[in-house]
Amino acid sequence: MAMMVKVPVVCSRTGRTEEVDMDLSAAADFESMLPVKTAEKTKLIEYMHKVEQESCMPDLVVYYKGHAVVFDTVSPRSDKAINRLISEIAGSKNKENGGTSTET
Repeated sequence: MAMMVKVPVVCSRTGRTEEVDMDLSAAADFESMLPVKTAEKTKLIEYMHKVEQESCMPDLVVYYKGHAVVFDTVSPRSDKAINRLISEIAGSKNKENGGTSTET
């Protein structure tokens, strides 16, 4: 049986820390991937800015653990869930919790 450990996981959006049970090897993999995720986040934002300048990006792109949803056109006033999400995104750029948002 694998040895289980508690790993502090900090949410980049909220800054909150949650203790997550992982086996020892998964915890090591998780820790080693954190700097990689940060580097990829930076590259992704740079790429999206480049595409935006060369053409036109969809209004909203959401990617979570292997699943992507792209909305060509979004009207926050007619969709409360999207309005809350956009407000969260706009507010997160003022937080110093590791989250990154940009305006184009």
